[in-house]
Amino acid sequence: MNLSSQSIIFVGDTHGYWNDFAKQQEIIEQHKPDVVLSEQLQDQVLDSPKAYARFHKHSLFSAFIRWQEFNNLVAYCEKKNISLIGIDLHDFGFDASLHDVIAGITPPTLEQERCLADILTKRQTHQVSVINKYVSITKKPLVVLVGTWHLQEGMPLRQSFPDSLIIYPCDEKGTMLIEPPKKPLPVRYCTLPTSAPNV
Repeated sequence: MNLSSQSIIFVGDTHGYWNDFAKQQEIIEQHKPDVVLSEQLQDQVLDSPKAYARFHKHSLFSAFIRWQEFNNLVAYCEKKNISLIGIDLHDFGFDASLHDVIAGITPPTLEQERCLADILTKRQTHQVSVINKYVSITKKPLVVLVGTWHLQEGMPLRQSFPDSLIIYPCDEKGTMLIEPPKKPLPVRYCTLPTSAPNV
């Protein structure tokens, strides 16, 4: 399979328990996109030098993102003149009443569980919509950085873009890692479809 022929390339993000940027940079350098989409960037649109400059002035843009986990990607895309576009809702759709629940400080009530399910549906629908928008605009492969949880079989991203290439963190058996492993593992990535070469 010629990876350059893939119009959408999903790269699973561990949200910090591995060095996500190392793999992200490798894939971006390999495919040379003019647009990179990122779940972590939420609703931000960095598509010009002015947009990047404004973003640097307000780097504390979210209650859920640590800037240290994200600044390498922003700096790299800015240097390469790549548009970096968020594909999620601001604060992932969570309002202040849900912050302690998301942080694991308090258990959710039944009403909050229903609210979280509704928010997830809205997020997933929004992600698909933004990807469809940019895949129709760019003539180059579209690199999409998203939490590996969203790349599981049966998820909306898999169903909406069945012909995409998926690069994801995995264990030695090739099992997709959607949470931190119980014991340290060497950094390893697998691909779907499995006929694609390891990258």
